Amino acid sequence: MATKRKTRGDSTDTGAQKPAKAAKPAAPARKRKPAGRPAKASAAAPARPMLPALRLPALTDLMPASDAAVRRATGKGWTEWLAVLDTLGARELPHKAIAKLLAVKLGVPAWWSQMVAVGYERALGRRAVNEKSDGFAANVSKTLYTAAEKAFDAWIDPEFRKRWLPEPVSITKARRPKSLRLSWSDGDRMIAVSIASAGERKSRVQVEQGKLKSKREVEQAKDAWAERLEALARLLGR
Repeated sequence: MATKRKTRGDSTDTGAQKPAKAAKPAAPARKRKPAGRPAKASAAAPARPMLPALRLPALTDLMPASDAAVRRATGKGWTEWLAVLDTLGARELPHKAIAKLLAVKLGVPAWWSQMVAVGYERALGRRAVNEKSDGFAANVSKTLYTAAEKAFDAWIDPEFRKRWLPEPVSITKARRPKSLRLSWSDGDRMIAVSIASAGERKSRVQVEQGKLKSKREVEQAKDAWAERLEALARLLGR
């Protein structure tokens, strides 16, 4: 009897069919080894400074007072103050807030808190040299070969003052023998004077005239105050 041929799609098959190969069981997933502890860094990478590295004498050209003067008055030099203020996020603050931070939180004397704030803003490029929030300011300093007390009296005594500063001024505030504030008779020009002892018979006086309108006025004020302080130095003796 003829064997029935298998056709595609026909389920009939006279021959014994080979059993289908059973699928191989999936290989068990390999267990991952627990991650080891990350290697310790040999040294923590230093935080990238937000301000460029500024060193003297570059700072001398930017700052409203010398590095030695600010260190004597506040206990820190300019590079230290720039780093401290940057760490505290002062670059996000306006001028008044920076000055307040210095005075209230860091204990900087009021007048010097303004000076340090101005210096910081100059380092950031926010403020031109001699520029302040209310205009431009002229700063002039002079070493006097006399004690700070005597230098202070040269400003306080009206008769003596007329001998080297003939312009009519009035003293609005005085802190013996360290600082004074003066006003011109017209009320527009305000003068801040700082006196620092530099030894038994030596002192350093710094004068700042603010609210100037231009760099030209700054140069004119600097020349005028340089002449006045030179006259004072001659009177007090060299």
